Amino acid sequence: MNLKLLKFLVVILLVFPLLEESSADPFKKEECFSCNIKIDNVDDPVSLKGKWLFTRNDNIENKTSNEKNDEKWVLLNTPGSWKKAYNDGKNFRVGWYKGRFQFSNQLIGKKVRILLDTYMAETEVFLDGKSIYNRSSQDSVNRYFSIQAIPVEFEITKEKHVIAIRTNTILMQGIYQLPFHMRTYKKFDPALSFMLFYGGNFRSIAGFILLISGIFFISVYLRTKNDFYLMPGLSGCLIFPFFFFPLDFVTSFIHPEKALIAHYIGMAGMMYTQFKVGELFYKKLPKVNMFYVFFASLTALTFFILLFKFNLKIFQVVRTVSFLISFLTSALLVVMGRSGVKNNVNGAKIFLVGVSCLILSVFHDLFNALGFIQSTGFIALGMILSTFAIMVVAANNYTDTYVQNQKLLVELKDYAENLEEKVKLATAHIEEEKQKVANLLNNMKQAIFSIDKELKIISPASAFSREVFEADVVGTDIFDTLFKDIDKSSEEYSQVFTSMGAVFNNPTELQYDLMCDYFPPRIKYIVEPREEDKKSLEDAEDEEEFKILSINYSPMWNDEEELENLMIVVEDITEKEKLAHELEEQKKTSEKNISIIKEMAKADLDDITHFLKDAPKLIESTMGILRTKSTNPEELTEMFRNLHTLKGNSRVFNFNSISSLTHIAETEVTNMRENKNQGEEISSEIYTHLMGKLYDISAEISEYGALAKKVFRIENEFEKKLIKDINEFTSKIDRGIGELISQNELDFAADKPEHLRKEAFDLVKEKDIDPVMLSNIKRSTHSLKGSLRSIKKNDATDLVHKFENSFHLFENLDETTIEVFYRDFINNYIEIKDLVKSIYMNSDLNRPINHPSKSWKQLLLSYYDFSLAYKTKKEFDKESYEKLKELVVSMDLKFLATSLNEWVEPSTKEEKKNEIMGNTWNYLASISKLNFTQTPDEVKEIVCKMLMDLPDDPKEANKLIDAQISNETPPLLEVLNEISLKNQSPNYFFQVAMHFIHLSPEDSKRSFMLDRSETANIKKLEIALKRSHVVTDLPFQLSKMAQEGDSLALSLSQFIKEGGTHNYLKAIDFNQILQSFSKDSMGAKSKVKEMESLHILSKNYFKLQEMIKEKQDIESIQKAFDKLIDIPLVNSLSKFEVMVQEISSKLNKKVDFKIQGEDITINKDSYSILQDAFVHILRNSIDHGIEDPEERKKVGKRPSGKIVISCKELGDDRVEISIEDDGGGINVGRVAAKAIENGIITH
Repeated sequence: MNLKLLKFLVVILLVFPLLEESSADPFKKEECFSCNIKIDNVDDPVSLKGKWLFTRNDNIENKTSNEKNDEKWVLLNTPGSWKKAYNDGKNFRVGWYKGRFQFSNQLIGKKVRILLDTYMAETEVFLDGKSIYNRSSQDSVNRYFSIQAIPVEFEITKEKHVIAIRTNTILMQGIYQLPFHMRTYKKFDPALSFMLFYGGNFRSIAGFILLISGIFFISVYLRTKNDFYLMPGLSGCLIFPFFFFPLDFVTSFIHPEKALIAHYIGMAGMMYTQFKVGELFYKKLPKVNMFYVFFASLTALTFFILLFKFNLKIFQVVRTVSFLISFLTSALLVVMGRSGVKNNVNGAKIFLVGVSCLILSVFHDLFNALGFIQSTGFIALGMILSTFAIMVVAANNYTDTYVQNQKLLVELKDYAENLEEKVKLATAHIEEEKQKVANLLNNMKQAIFSIDKELKIISPASAFSREVFEADVVGTDIFDTLFKDIDKSSEEYSQVFTSMGAVFNNPTELQYDLMCDYFPPRIKYIVEPREEDKKSLEDAEDEEEFKILSINYSPMWNDEEELENLMIVVEDITEKEKLAHELEEQKKTSEKNISIIKEMAKADLDDITHFLKDAPKLIESTMGILRTKSTNPEELTEMFRNLHTLKGNSRVFNFNSISSLTHIAETEVTNMRENKNQGEEISSEIYTHLMGKLYDISAEISEYGALAKKVFRIENEFEKKLIKDINEFTSKIDRGIGELISQNELDFAADKPEHLRKEAFDLVKEKDIDPVMLSNIKRSTHSLKGSLRSIKKNDATDLVHKFENSFHLFENLDETTIEVFYRDFINNYIEIKDLVKSIYMNSDLNRPINHPSKSWKQLLLSYYDFSLAYKTKKEFDKESYEKLKELVVSMDLKFLATSLNEWVEPSTKEEKKNEIMGNTWNYLASISKLNFTQTPDEVKEIVCKMLMDLPDDPKEANKLIDAQISNETPPLLEVLNEISLKNQSPNYFFQVAMHFIHLSPEDSKRSFMLDRSETANIKKLEIALKRSHVVTDLPFQLSKMAQEGDSLALSLSQFIKEGGTHNYLKAIDFNQILQSFSKDSMGAKSKVKEMESLHILSKNYFKLQEMIKEKQDIESIQKAFDKLIDIPLVNSLSKFEVMVQEISSKLNKKVDFKIQGEDITINKDSYSILQDAFVHILRNSIDHGIEDPEERKKVGKRPSGKIVISCKELGDDRVEISIEDDGGGINVGRVAAKAIENGIITH
């Protein structure tokens, strides 16, 4: 139930007593309205609203015109309540109002009427001290005007008159509502007649109609026993006192004050009966019902007692509370009515209209009573309309029932005549409806079923029940299915079992209400593993799989209002709770990060830098000792000293979380030392447990380092080291699995033909797997898990943990299915490689491998020498190997370094060595092609043609090559030139490569070159290497690009292919190489960036020098000095080029990105603030501005779009940055449509 409206109104009720009602002011003549009321004309009613003289001092002298006593009176907004007239909290019954009237001369001799409403109060009106109207008690002759405006008549006999009004009321509100005005006297006054009718006869007529209607529907209830008619009948009868007792003929028999008290009894009856009618449109609310029974009875009884023993204070409290509860009731009725309309309950719309009128009238009269407005009371009208609405609903139901009965009579005759046919049709209809119910159940994403008194699940049950419980639950015991995992010895089980039995043994609504709170609303449901998985789970000691289920219970009552069945709705909320948990964890992490930043902000940045360098060394040293499981007292002391130092250092900087974790680890080392001193053995579990604590400390240090880098720009060397370790461990595991188990993980994939999967798995089973190698892989896996844990990559850590647990499968592969082997071992490892690659790619280690042309030349030449020695001598040339290894390591080429280490191992056979050579030559051929991308097309054409026709003679070849070498030619030419200078044929370079990569002579040459007709989309390749899944996607993506004509992708696909070795390492390595060529290919900017930056900074420096020489003012010199640490703006903006190319590539668009401007520098903080704006604008420009290439062609534009960032210095330390594109511009129509849709504009 949506109770937002109701909650809002409850708040209003709570605030209500705090609101100021109409309050009085001390006497100030200039603010006094009634001190001088000038009336020139009474053709139209003259309003008497304003601040009137008022006093509670009941003195007969108040009727006189004595102005001397005016200052003793207060000013009161009239009409309005007088409860706040004196702000002393006292209750009083008598109030006097006084007004001085000044009439124009032309009005003398005219009769006029004053209309005032004092709601059943004793009222006497004095004109110049003489009583002209009085109503006090029972009067059999004169009208009392009890709830109507009193028409007080008098003749204007002079220009100045004084009118005094005395009211005696238990309501403390005298003249409290409109009308309050003076009008000309007319024997027949239609407006006055209407006002008197509305306040008198209308209410009496309505009251008697409601009473008669109520009696009618009660008689219907007594005849039909249909509860629907009972409450509408009672509603009409019990509200009757509210309209009856204020009638004039009643006050001629009963004292008006007692009639006033008695009529409030009707309000109590209205509250209860209208609430009960509201339940017909919503649902039963037993607890609220009990409240209304209690409150309505108590209120009616209190008013009844007050009839005989009156107490003003009690009356005021009970009356106020009654109005507040009436207000709340009207709000509740609106909510119930809305629910009924929403659920299409018959009559709900009429009911909602009626109760809406009621709440509007309540609001109106509330504001009137508080003095926010001055108006006529409408609450009686609201009560009439809401009760009439109930009568209309009841009448509609009665007439509908009558019409239906008539139809049933006709149908009954028809049934009697065609009974057999009708039975068949009815049976078919029932079956159809049953099918609809079944379809409804089967399409709901909830488990819905019912249980009987035996606590058995009965049919029907929704189809989703099988998905939740993974079995057919119909016919099973609820405690064997839904509640199977509740501990049978627990208090919870006892409560659930007892309460379930109780509601069926004593199937009453009261019993259900008492017991239902013991039914569990949420449970943990353990999923039983499949048969083929059971052994795997047992051996792996894996965590049990479970679901979190939300449960709702709905009782189903029979005709005797006894519980027949209990409907249960079960929803799987596992993912919802997981998401909620993740959000909570994110919140905790954010709060922790803020705390860490505050801690670091208090320390010196240099001190933080030293701490973050020293802390990892202390942990590494401790871990090194711990891995040996040493019991040497000196080494245990060193571990203690390391941790004690770390704890002390962290406490110096108030790094509380590191200090706390280190203290725990330090305590454990202290215990180990004490145990050793006492001669006790230190168990393996203690070492393992302590290692876990050290990993926690490492993770915490890494977190501090990450935040220090992000916030204070301190390099996080510890994190870099950990990610390097992660990369190396993954590479070792990759190689180990390739050698020991299988090079192609996809051979086991579920989408492969079954016979191929079986063959691959049989090969693994037949292998004599070396336990030492398997143990090394497992050790690397454990180290990988520890390093991931240290950088708080929890998802990756969990995945590696699952993978580590799967090594037990190798103990008995014959009893392991291929499904379990693929799921637990192979597939987990495939995902690990992707996760680790992503971690590396998103770290600072993933920087461009940027080397000058001569380095690439040296690499090609060195590898040629190494390969030539092996090809010709078939032996290991240590000198060429060492030279090559040193060069590869210095260039940070991880794949080549790993390949060389593997090649030189004694266990590597010749076949494997040739395979490694082939892989590395393909790698070098791709690098050579990359260098060709930096060569102008016209130079490419000349070089490629020359190389294809290169003579074998070294001297002739040298002459040709030497003539072409320049700054624009690729390093391959310099390599071939060096070979020719050794008096070797340069073609022999290609022959050596051809020997290992098995290509024809012509194709071998072409694999190292990139002709002008060939394409190489470096940026697209870079994205593919970064984002594609290493095993399942990357080889396919490269092959696809090769088929589309990308020559460089073709080269890469030769050594990054399905089932290839070291694909993980190749992807990382070559991505970094591509990054450097990607930057160079964009206008060769990287070569001049440093020069440009130095030029701009030196310019600022010399400007500062000049200003100092000229002895300019301190402020100007300070500004010039600040500019020395500014950053060059144009160079800084160039980093967005990569982003632009990535986004445009994703959207299949082509964009030329240019930055132009002057030698401008900008404050680093200002630039940081602007960065987000640049990203947003550039994204919008590419996404919404630049059109697709085909669309651009249609309108006569170049296929490539253009984005230009222009920078200009304006003076006064201001910089102008403009971003423009040549796209289609803003779609004005689309923007306007969106603005209209969001209500920003109307047309």
